[in-house]
Amino acid sequence: MASYFDNPFPEKYTYFRIDKEDVEDTDLLENFKSAFEFIDEGRKKGKVLVHCNAGISRAGTMITAYVMKTKAMKRDEAMEFAQSKRNNPIDPNDGFLKQLLEFEKLLIKENVIKDSK
Repeated sequence: MASYFDNPFPEKYTYFRIDKEDVEDTDLLENFKSAFEFIDEGRKKGKVLVHCNAGISRAGTMITAYVMKTKAMKRDEAMEFAQSKRNNPIDPNDGFLKQLLEFEKLLIKENVIKDSK
C-alpha cells in the first residue's frame, strides 16, 4: 500500500499493491476482500508482510480489519491485539477508523462478531 515506492524485488516476492493515499476520504474498505484473499493465500505458503509508507495507518488499518474478520474481534480489541504483535504503532487516520467501525457493523450483521449490546 505504499504510494511512493515501487516493488523492489519482483523476482523474489509476490506483491499485492493497493495504490491508496493516507487521507481520511480514501476508501480502503473496498479493498478488504481482495487483500484478505491475498493474505490468506500467502499465509498458506509462508509469511506475509503488510506495509505502507510508514507502516502505521494504511497497513495498520488493513491488519486490524484482517484480525477482526479472522479472529471475530471488534475494532478496538483487534487493534490492541495487532499492536501487541508489533513494535511500531498502529494509528489509522480518522477516516480509516470510521471504516473499521463500518466493517465491524458488517461483521456483526454477518454474525462473524457477536454484538455485546
